[in-house]
Amino acid sequence: NKTSDQVGSLEYRIEKIQREQNEFISAQQKKTEDLQNALDAKSSRLEDKVDTSIKKIESEVADEVKRCENLIKTHKDELENQRVALSEKMNIFQDPEFTPVLNTVRNKLNKSKIENHVLNEYISTTKNFLQGIFDEALPQRRNTLYSRFGKIVKPELQSVVLNQVI
Repeated sequence: NKTSDQVGSLEYRIEKIQREQNEFISAQQKKTEDLQNALDAKSSRLEDKVDTSIKKIESEVADEVKRCENLIKTHKDELENQRVALSEKMNIFQDPEFTPVLNTVRNKLNKSKIENHVLNEYISTTKNFLQGIFDEALPQRRNTLYSRFGKIVKPELQSVVLNQVI
């Protein structure tokens, strides 16, 4: 009988320990859920603060970029004004240091223009002369051609074969 009392007492203690374990586990699960909820709430608030901070920083950076762009534009305008003022002060055509160089350049330019004009005249005259010879020696039989501007265009030469044995 003593053994059955001991077994009964032992079973009672085991059940008590199991209940206490279950209560402890339930309490720990409740604490874990509470901590998770608190962590989620803080995480959400932290994300909101980070988003707000990022937007604020982006706004500040955009303002700074605009300020820098305006500053660059202002300095660019100032430099352009200074460049114009300096170029107006410096007239190379009246500077005695540049006069010989400018005279040489002008003379070479005029000489080049004259030579170019003479060469163009020679080419034009030679072309017209040869065209006249070819028109007389090898007449082309075509209808009148007009350019897209309505001017009469002479037909181009067709192929001519020389030294052909018949």
